[in-house]
Amino acid sequence: MLPTLATTRVAIKNILAATDFTPASEPSLTYSASLARAFDATLHLVNVIEPVVYPLDTPVGIPDTFALARQLAQEKMKVLRDTKVLEGVRHQELLREGLVADVVHDLIDELSIDLVVVGTHGAHGLEKVILGSVAEEIFRSVRCPVLTVGPKARRDGKDVFKRIVFATDFSPQSLRAAQYAISIAEEHDSRITLLHVVNKLGDSSPQTVVNTREDALERLHMLVSQDAAAWCSPEYVVEFGNASERIVQTARDREAGLIVMGVKHAEPMSSHTLWATASKVVQNAPCPVLTVRDHLHD
Repeated sequence: MLPTLATTRVAIKNILAATDFTPASEPSLTYSASLARAFDATLHLVNVIEPVVYPLDTPVGIPDTFALARQLAQEKMKVLRDTKVLEGVRHQELLREGLVADVVHDLIDELSIDLVVVGTHGAHGLEKVILGSVAEEIFRSVRCPVLTVGPKARRDGKDVFKRIVFATDFSPQSLRAAQYAISIAEEHDSRITLLHVVNKLGDSSPQTVVNTREDALERLHMLVSQDAAAWCSPEYVVEFGNASERIVQTARDREAGLIVMGVKHAEPMSSHTLWATASKVVQNAPCPVLTVRDHLHD
């Protein structure tokens, strides 16, 4: 029997969000702050100063660019501290040195991070899996759930998470993601659309299509307890076609503020189907995407 969506509620006590102080990083901060308020979590803001590699013939006596970068980061962090986005949010400001992905991995263990928030705004983003992409590496490799704000996600942060699309293939990692979908929905008084996408059935008979849809709808209904259904007004949707395209279109049609997906553990360059689908969803989604990986490699 499938577990219901109203299983153990998740606890989010520590959220990590990296910022480079550019306008492109502002939306991820907005979403981070909203989650921190809802879960009464501590938001850890980190700016990472990466090392500068000088050529061998660099003259002696050049300015200490690292010290200058740290001073500038301190000034910008102070400005960020006074913005409205952090009002009512318990937060900690961190300046670290090193490579961003390495620092994030270290802080996850050091601060017992429950959720990482990253932003990607490149023209190609995750879709082409650019080697060396910081967002790509974090998105695929960290153990805790990751909220990724893609290039097409809403930037205004209005009505954050008021409508959630939970995309499920009924796999174990997808069902674990259900716990996050229901917990975030509960904290934000959200409505949930439960979506299952079936690959095109080709020349299947109309009756086969009907039976497939009915079976999937029954499994979707089994995910939601009566208590949860009473307050989150769930909608059950079965679509046929390409998974990433249908997930994105469903989010657009519902004006969703969040997509939640389960993903199997993967190394940074893994081409596993779930990760390929998640990457395309992040690239094209009109809202942030929360990916929740399985426990198998923890």
